[in-house]
Amino acid sequence: MTKLFNDLSSDQKAKFEAKCRSFGIDPATVPKTLTTENGGKGVVLGHPAANAAIAPAKIINVANIQELSKYGGCQDEEYIQGRASDAFVRYPQPLATLSAPSLTECGGDVCKLKDSMTLEHHEAVNQAMHAYMMGNSSKVKDYEEHINAIHFPMQMAVYAAEDKIITNNNPLIIDTKNGGPTTLVYGTVTVEEGGYILVKTPLSLDAQAFTSQNT
Repeated sequence: MTKLFNDLSSDQKAKFEAKCRSFGIDPATVPKTLTTENGGKGVVLGHPAANAAIAPAKIINVANIQELSKYGGCQDEEYIQGRASDAFVRYPQPLATLSAPSLTECGGDVCKLKDSMTLEHHEAVNQAMHAYMMGNSSKVKDYEEHINAIHFPMQMAVYAAEDKIITNNNPLIIDTKNGGPTTLVYGTVTVEEGGYILVKTPLSLDAQAFTSQNT
């Protein structure tokens, strides 16, 4: 059964409003309903805003991986206290075992650091960044300097609406031209039969209710 914003409990509505405010978005200003209907080959969300079908509610400057994790990462405590398992997370081997150059050794020059790193080093840093967000960040803390030097600062596009409806053959496409993250904050998401979400770049989706009518 499809659930819309008006069907949510007061607690769910409060959580949605709190999430909006955490990104500096006034929940009273967000659209009631957004649909991909008449979107042709799809409705693209992302940043730069000029390349998106709909402008983001907020563009947030993110200084480092620690800040990005606060916005959308998994909480370390969930894994440390055994409430969740990180068995699905691929952690890279300790950075020290890879003999990767440090930023200090490169005189603080990020371009020199990138050029001095091998393909294996770059792949390990990318893997560590994913693990930092999805797993126990303390297991890849030795990669923080490299992650922050190579990937930050960055900008994150944030979208919000009470109800998001994805219609038949009109997909929701997450595609950020610069590869940056996109965050979607919805009260409810309904994927109608034949509808789908195509994720090409990093996405964080927060919804109080998610309904798929696909069988």
